Amino acid sequence: MTRAVALASRAPNKRGQRRPAGRRAVRVGGPRFDHAKMIQALGKKDSRAQRIAFYLNWSATELPLQYQPFNVIVQAINDYGRLPRMDDSEVAAVRRSLASVRRIAQLTYQRDLDVGGGGVRATVSDEDAAGVVLPKKMKRLRSAKNAVVATHSLIDPASIKDPRIKAYLNKSVRDVVKLIGSEDFDRKLLPPMPEEE
Repeated sequence: MTRAVALASRAPNKRGQRRPAGRRAVRVGGPRFDHAKMIQALGKKDSRAQRIAFYLNWSATELPLQYQPFNVIVQAINDYGRLPRMDDSEVAAVRRSLASVRRIAQLTYQRDLDVGGGGVRATVSDEDAAGVVLPKKMKRLRSAKNAVVATHSLIDPASIKDPRIKAYLNKSVRDVVKLIGSEDFDRKLLPPMPEEE
């Protein structure tokens, strides 16, 4: 935290009272996120990804289904008095760390992340994860499957001279492509269709 931010965070409020350093709770559209509780709960595991995962778990409980803008996350996890701009380097660092945050959220809090529209949120239930996050991942799986099948169709196994690669193509890859290339596999990747009235 820069000196200017540190001084601004301890500036007097409208009544002329000074808030003690480290005891501020950041207001985020309703309930207040208490930075000191986060530091106490995380202890020595205090990395950026850990703090973001803790905050997203808190917001999933207190502000369910609300996407948290990346700059609000930066403000909350760093206990800043002012909201950073969306083009700030710390906001970009939060975006880049989402893969680590996702792993921590899955392992520690049994939640997944849904990223969208300048923000991110943690899933609030199994139904939320199955209905929102899983279909997006299935779509990516379908794209990866199509890429594998397209690349495999370009290869002529008869022209391969290396016996290891030929064995790999004939034993492993052929069976996998046969499995994932079927229409039944594609049908299973589709999300559930809405019920017709």
